Amino acid sequence: MKRIIIALVSIMLIFTACGEMPAADEKEPPKEKPAEETKGKKDEEIPAPPPFEVYVSNIHGASFLKESTLKDGVVNLSYYGSYEEYKKDNPKTTTDKTTFDTYWKGTQNDPKRLETNLVRGFTESLRIARLYPEVKEIYIEIPVDGKIYSFESSREQLEQFFKVNLDDLNKAYHQGDTSLAEYIDPMVSKDDQRKKFMDTFVTIH
Repeated sequence: MKRIIIALVSIMLIFTACGEMPAADEKEPPKEKPAEETKGKKDEEIPAPPPFEVYVSNIHGASFLKESTLKDGVVNLSYYGSYEEYKKDNPKTTTDKTTFDTYWKGTQNDPKRLETNLVRGFTESLRIARLYPEVKEIYIEIPVDGKIYSFESSREQLEQFFKVNLDDLNKAYHQGDTSLAEYIDPMVSKDDQRKKFMDTFVTIH
């Protein structure tokens, strides 16, 4: 009798185990992927550059900038040539005549100081051309002591001189690499590079 009971229990256990196992041809339902894996990555939003007038309001010498335009791919920047003219257009200014007169040439009237500051102002052209791909030509005029220092360059000339691709620099800017120090600093700090820059782009009237 005990043998019969044991045999019946064994058979029941076998059937129970078989019922819990999936059939060989029965496929398991596909597992759902996490939302992060199934959701496509959105293209990174590239911030638009600031309006041209906003940008140039912060460039070197911006306090004495008389006119600034970007039209049909051509940039024109011109600075005040006399304190009287500047004061007339900015009657509430707290800047005095001495500060105005020495801004570019320094208090010692040092030619090297003048050249250095002029190059600082003129190399803003590279920053502008980098930030605004539509820019084709740039003209900048800085009057000092009766002389007018005129900068003139096309987009291609800037690329050739600095050995850069401005479109690549624009992409780098939007990816967070905003510095142009490696290109501009040598023009400001090295005598031979300043001279080369001035001889290439600047005429004196």
